[in-house]
Amino acid sequence: MFTDNAPAPQDSCLVLLSGGLDSAVALALAVRNSKSVYAITFDYGQKHKREIESAKELTKAYRPSGVVHYIVYDISLRQFKGLRDSDSTEPTFPQLLPQTWKPGRNIMFLAYAGAFCVEHSIHLIAVGIHAGDQPGYPDCTVNFLGQMEHALHLGLAHPLEIWAPLLHYKKHQIVALGKTLEVPFELTWSCYEGGEEPCGKCDACIRRTDAFKVNNATDPLLKEAK
Repeated sequence: MFTDNAPAPQDSCLVLLSGGLDSAVALALAVRNSKSVYAITFDYGQKHKREIESAKELTKAYRPSGVVHYIVYDISLRQFKGLRDSDSTEPTFPQLLPQTWKPGRNIMFLAYAGAFCVEHSIHLIAVGIHAGDQPGYPDCTVNFLGQMEHALHLGLAHPLEIWAPLLHYKKHQIVALGKTLEVPFELTWSCYEGGEEPCGKCDACIRRTDAFKVNNATDPLLKEAK
């Protein structure tokens, strides 16, 4: 597993692209360091489709660099809604997790991505997982990614490595890196709510706004809203 933003060690790379800020920076790094870049986005029954539209716009922006975009529509995690047992008064492990965590989401994404890599002779999967995700999400840790990489290699009989170039970055560092890579942040979406403008109140909006402020910048989505 690779956890630096050094050049990707493969000629081709598959990027898990949600349409959010982190995956957009991962895409930009892949474009800079790989000869052939694919991006894959999942419609898994999420609350809104705004991020999917952002993923489409991002890949259009990078189309001159040869990025090929795939959207997977035929999977769903909609049936896994509740993370809390309302009848229980004792906290359980799922109850301690963020409301936005979906059980099995990253496992499913990486498994599907691995199968895609077999079909297209790709040996590297890039993800935008970063340090800010790790405390709350069990499927965003170094241990998880390492174990998942090993499982994919064994289960697919195909040499595969996971590249997490932002794994040790905090959100403001990701914004700083994205600015040097000229990532079109105005095309990304982080807000948990859909709509034309970010709500400015959810955890994703607050962390994103603070990250731009640390860099003495304003989130371009907020500029457009004004």
